[in-house]
Amino acid sequence: MSNRKIEYWVIPPEADSEFVAQMKEVLDVYARPYDASCPVICMDEQPIQLQKEIARPIEATAKHPKRVDYDYERAGTASIFMFTELLSWRQATVRQRRTKVDWAIEVAALINNTQRGVDWQMKVEDAKCKLTFPSTLKLSFDAALGHTLALRCV
Repeated sequence: MSNRKIEYWVIPPEADSEFVAQMKEVLDVYARPYDASCPVICMDEQPIQLQKEIARPIEATAKHPKRVDYDYERAGTASIFMFTELLSWRQATVRQRRTKVDWAIEVAALINNTQRGVDWQMKVEDAKCKLTFPSTLKLSFDAALGHTLALRCV
């Protein structure tokens, strides 16, 4: 039998100093000592495919694990948004899609509803949205709220 294990890594582009600089900046943030008054909040989003089982699974017994047929019916897609402060809490929400507006709504909810009483700022590290993040907040909400939210993000 062949070894089919796969390990996933972020493989940097060749000679991309901007990528390396951004990764070093992220590692510097994680290397800071813990400060409860200024927590490091991580955010990621993941699109997922929803699947419906076609055949009823066979429950596990003492002799074999649960058996699930590999055939399935596609049941749409969704997007999971995950926020975590590694030492105290995590929050996951599911949305039907993943657009800039969906992302802005999730970030606004995080800013407005969590971590009250701390000196909280968000640093956007995702290269795909780094340049458009403040404008996305401003376009997703009325001008005053969008501007207020954008000021809270570095």
